Amino acid sequence: PGTLTTSFPWRRTGRKARAGTGQISLISYSVPKDSLQFWQEHLTKHNVNILQRYERFGQKVLKMEHPDCPVLNFELVEDGADKRMPFKSKYVPEQYAIRGFHSWTVSLREFGDMPVFLNEGWNYSKLGSDGEFTRYTVDDGASSKIVDLWLRPEVAAGNWSYGEGMVHHGAFGVPNLDVQD
Repeated sequence: PGTLTTSFPWRRTGRKARAGTGQISLISYSVPKDSLQFWQEHLTKHNVNILQRYERFGQKVLKMEHPDCPVLNFELVEDGADKRMPFKSKYVPEQYAIRGFHSWTVSLREFGDMPVFLNEGWNYSKLGSDGEFTRYTVDDGASSKIVDLWLRPEVAAGNWSYGEGMVHHGAFGVPNLDVQD
């Protein structure tokens, strides 16, 4: 019924992923406009390593490492148009709370046939480019309907055997089986 990202618990095997191109490199969540300062302070207080603050496609972004697995990177993206209900918690005030999944970013050495796959396989259309990033969207292009391609020709391919720190897969929520088909 919903969008999800899966990473398997490989720590017990000792197998580590090698991050690189050909993988989901960033997992992004939507937060309200003007909330990144709260998040930076909150995450820093809890020893989460903040990697970068920047803008992509006109939205402010806070990029961080997963606290237990630094190969996984997450982002919080300010999206004032996201009207989904906030995640309620005793730790984060509602006005700053996460609204839900925003997007995945796939890191690529070259585009290859990825644009064809996004268009023909998933009905995504190219929205535009912003530096190294090219955005594809479906339907209204709102949060949870976005895939960004991050062109990084100088970065080696990630490994193909599963290990700690690697996204196994992402699944998009769709309203019914007809849309899935």
